[in-house]
Order: sequence, then C-alpha cells, then structure tokens
Amino acid sequence: MPRGGKRPGAGKPKGTKHAATITKEAVLLAVKQRIMQNADKIVNAQLTKALGSVMVFEVVEVKGKDGKPRNEHVLVRDPERIKEVLDAGEGVNCSVEGSFYLVTEVPPETKAADSLLDRTFGKASQSIEVKSENDIAAIAKRVVNKLVDRGWKPEKAIKETAAEFQIPPEEIVIETTGIN
Repeated sequence: MPRGGKRPGAGKPKGTKHAATITKEAVLLAVKQRIMQNADKIVNAQLTKALGSVMVFEVVEVKGKDGKPRNEHVLVRDPERIKEVLDAGEGVNCSVEGSFYLVTEVPPETKAADSLLDRTFGKASQSIEVKSENDIAAIAKRVVNKLVDRGWKPEKAIKETAAEFQIPPEEIVIETTGIN
C-alpha cells in the first residue's frame, strides 16, 4: 500500500461545512436581521452624528441627599421651549424667566458623514501617484505576484488581454519573481 498522498474517500465530502462555519453563519444572519430591523434608527443616529446637534439643559436647584441644595442639569426635550431658549440667548447660555439654561453643541463628526456618503454613493476612487514607468512596472508586478500567491492562473488573462490588444499572446510576459 502506498504511503502518503491523496487517498480516495478521505476527508469531508465536498461542500460540507465545519460546525464552526455553520455557527458563524447563524450568528452573522442573526446580526444582519437585527441591523435590518433597526436600520431606520441606525441611519438616524448616524445622521445626527454627521450633522451635529444642539442640546439645551435647564439648570434646576434640587436638594441633595444631605439636604443641601445642588444644581441638576435636566435635558430640555420640548421643541417650543428649546426654540424659546435659543432665541432668547442667541444660541449661548442664558437665563429665561428666572431659570438658567446651558446650551451645548455636539459638533458634526466627519467619519459618520463619510460613512453615510460612501454607503449612498459608493466609495470615492483613490488614486496612486506614479512618478515613472518603473513605478508602474513595479506596481503591476506586485499585484500579479499577490494574485498568483492566491491561486490565480494568468494563462486565461494573457489570452484575453492579447485578444483585446490584437497581439500574439507570446508578447505578454508576466514575471512573478523578485518582487514581494
């Protein structure tokens, strides 16, 4: 009996998934479903981050546990009251009708805006500055090496490219050594 090498019938049948893969796929599906159910809330939260916002707090005097008065900041949620305070204080801390209001701004976050724009319009193209023909060749060789390392078979690509440029396939030489 020969030693080593491929044996017929050995290993898992083709297309069989490992238990860990099945678990991972189930978890991923559950996460995707949760995200889809909350998509509107997620987009709203990201929009709020991308656009920034203004928060208004009323400073209220309350008695602490020790009986001494202390200030507590209460978020104002009534849109009419927020407008009143912003108009009276011109967007800064102010007193209105005997109450003091603290106005704070949450600045826009550019990462959130970029993320929303990328999802909506697609990621913007990024260019690579090439200073000479040698740079182009080095970049092309590096890309080819990485593709070959990942199991890419260049023969088909060579034939297709030769046909596109109407040249014999022998004129296309792919060198995959010497560059990492």
